[in-house]
Amino acid sequence: MGKKPIHTGGDLPNQTATLPVRSRFGLTMIVSKKGFQKFVQDHAERWPWSEIRLTRTSYSPEWTMMLSFKGNDVLPQIVRAACFYKDTLQHLVVTLQALPVPPKASEVLSYMEHKGKKVSVDWCNEVVMFVFRQMNNGHPVANCALVLHCLKCRVKEMLSDALAATPDAQVALLNHWVENAVHQHIFRGNRNIDSLGACSFHFIEQAIRDCNVPVTNVPVTSVPSTVNVVSPTSSQSQW
Repeated sequence: MGKKPIHTGGDLPNQTATLPVRSRFGLTMIVSKKGFQKFVQDHAERWPWSEIRLTRTSYSPEWTMMLSFKGNDVLPQIVRAACFYKDTLQHLVVTLQALPVPPKASEVLSYMEHKGKKVSVDWCNEVVMFVFRQMNNGHPVANCALVLHCLKCRVKEMLSDALAATPDAQVALLNHWVENAVHQHIFRGNRNIDSLGACSFHFIEQAIRDCNVPVTNVPVTSVPSTVNVVSPTSSQSQW
């Protein structure tokens, strides 16, 4: 039997969508050395490629975002780079069929994949879309802003679902959380998204419990000024 033809460009065949991960991304696609070097030179100062670990022959991200031929408003599929053969990954990156995710954004996506998705699929999708849009537009996001935006999406969801208070009361709680989260991240060095997320959600749950008056009568002034939170990494940690 002759060898099967290698798919070398354009969109991946539709029939691969139902195959196991290794088979789905197992087609070997080769990028020429000159082609790869030219792409690296052209994108050396462009984000996100500028922050991806690079060798003479390859990019080495942890995650990739697969671009859709249907447009930039479609939720991208996030795939671990390890699911691809090395040459295939370079082909997808160089032909702009996949965006390599920089390290800081990878931490957020890993958190969403392992924990966020189990809590709320809508939250996970919102974060993935935010990261994708920033990457696709070439807009770098500072680590603090990225982490806080990710957690803020869930905080807003929690307030909307569990606190049927006036919009002003919800905004006041949200603003209070932002102040505390920024203080934790910048001044107390709590930069681990898992730890900061645990503190954040405990804070919001406690704030909601403290508003234990009829929800239709919750005034803005009833928002607690301080809430003690126990960090999973330190019994002495408080907001």
